[in-house]
Amino acid sequence: MNIIEVKDVNLTLSKTEILKHINVTFEEGKIHGLIGRNGSGKTMLL
Repeated sequence: MNIIEVKDVNLTLSKTEILKHINVTFEEGKIHGLIGRNGSGKTMLL
């Protein structure tokens, strides 16, 4: 069972694309983490 499902999320701030067509599913009962470089949009996704 999925506890969180993100489908086709886009985010643009000041004409800069921050997130582009993000799709991710988080399953219930599992531990998840977001890994990426500084400025890659991890916090914006949350």
